[in-house]
Amino acid sequence: MGFRVDDPWERSLPTGDTLVAYDPLASRLVTLDGTAAQRLRHMEWGRLRDAAFRDLFPDPLSRLVVSTEEPRLDALVRFFHARMKTRSRG
Repeated sequence: MGFRVDDPWERSLPTGDTLVAYDPLASRLVTLDGTAAQRLRHMEWGRLRDAAFRDLFPDPLSRLVVSTEEPRLDALVRFFHARMKTRSRG
């Protein structure tokens, strides 16, 4: 099973002001100012990350992505109930 907790900024970059963030892969601070190129690259990164997660856990009932904005315990309970319901039919 795969579990991932996503921050809303992982889905879309914040709008408005310039944002300084740490890039752990490059080991440096980067400035995000919401240019079209940055937004496009961020969307591309999200698609690649989601595809890799699906590849690692191809069965939808073997993976769960939860937002930091939702109650994680509720999401886990729904996830395991769905697994139990589907598995008991098989």
